[in-house]
Amino acid sequence: MLLYAELNEQAMTPLIEEYLDLCYRTHSVPRASEFAASVYEDARAVRRCVRRIYGVPLAKLLRQKRLEKAALLLRTTDLAVEEIILRTASGDRRSFFRAFRREFRASPLDYRRSHSRFAPS
Repeated sequence: MLLYAELNEQAMTPLIEEYLDLCYRTHSVPRASEFAASVYEDARAVRRCVRRIYGVPLAKLLRQKRLEKAALLLRTTDLAVEEIILRTASGDRRSFFRAFRREFRASPLDYRRSHSRFAPS
């Protein structure tokens, strides 16, 4: 038998993913209050639920999603880093490089060299 909290998390997970995809596509900042209103829940309850499921706040979850997409583009395309920053709505070059290095422990260019078939010779 599922506990209510587990059932709630199971129901919320696809809704959270859908909301994050919408924020990603529209280049908007995720807001717990906005998401909570769309699913008729309390914002504080939504924040707790997101942390319980993913271990991080909603905004950080979207930043991770953007960085993962950037890493995928670095591995699988020969797009310029600036184009990847634009496609993933990752902000300015400096903040992107800083966030990417923190997440992957390498600069985007070093990451591409070690993970891509498009690495420069």
